[in-house]
Amino acid sequence: MTLFEFIDALFDKKAYSRVTQKDKKTYFFNLNRFLSNKYPLQVNEMNNVLGISQRHVPYVVDYWHLFLSSKFVSKPNWFFWKTSIASSDKGILEKYDKELISKYQKTFGINNASLEIMINIFPDEIKKELDMYKNTIEAKSRKKPKKNDK
Repeated sequence: MTLFEFIDALFDKKAYSRVTQKDKKTYFFNLNRFLSNKYPLQVNEMNNVLGISQRHVPYVVDYWHLFLSSKFVSKPNWFFWKTSIASSDKGILEKYDKELISKYQKTFGINNASLEIMINIFPDEIKKELDMYKNTIEAKSRKKPKKNDK
């Protein structure tokens, strides 16, 4: 059984009967990651307060199946989330030289994941900031160093 078959089975009582204990243990981590998006407190309770060990995992997965199948007929839209830059925002980085973006990231201590998040949340502000940074770099390169006449 693949991860996506397992996820689909969580919302279908008939398909869930074919899920094995091994499948439950294999995909437990992924299930927790997906559910933590919508139910962070419940996932945290399951992980920390109950002190889940490998032998409890199938019971926790059974709980999630009962809970989810009673609330949803099929997989809800929130179940998976995007992990990359939205297609409309990808153009922001394409407008700038890779070297400029690399310098910008190094100067401000921003990794790729943080830059993607910033672009998704504040695309216009990032454009302005990259333009200002580009202008600053260009202005510095235009300045001629002073020669000392000794």
